[in-house]
Order: sequence, then structure tokens, then C-alpha cells
Amino acid sequence: MPTLSDIHKHFHSRRFHIVASGQIGYDVKLFVIGQRRISKRGSLRNALSRCLVEIIIDSLRCELNAEVRCRNHNDVHFFVSRMGLPELVGSR
Repeated sequence: MPTLSDIHKHFHSRRFHIVASGQIGYDVKLFVIGQRRISKRGSLRNALSRCLVEIIIDSLRCELNAEVRCRNHNDVHFFVSRMGLPELVGSR
């Protein structure tokens, strides 16, 4: 399993912001925020799309659970793919 430092580096390199993180027993828990600019047709302004992700990594079971919350459900796929979770835990 990746270390907490490795996890921070992973998400920072993908432009996610870690709001809180820590280890509780054998679990690592993180709250991560992602955002992107979306240009709207016919508008000169860009809108922001944001998501909040709660991640729990169980090192005993080698499991990762992520709950992704976005205001627009269509954005969930974008943020999940951008997080690169297989790269984080897949090779370990």
C-alpha cells in the first residue's frame, strides 16, 4: 500500500487538493477536492465544476473505497478518471 506521503504526491500531481488526511488504525482516510473550468456555450464566463471525494484505504484488506460527490452527476466520470486510482494502488 502507498504511504500517506505517496498519496499526497499522487493527488497533487493530478491537481487535486487534499483537505484532510490521516491514519486511523490500519486505515488511511482522505478528503480530496477537485475542480475544473467549464465553458458554457453562448457565455463569456466559465463555470467551475467541483467534486468532493472521501477515500478510505484499508491496508489490511488491500482495499480502496472512494465516494465521489459532484453537484452535476455527469462530472463524476471525469473526476474519477482524472484521479488515477489504479496507478495509486494497482501496482502494489
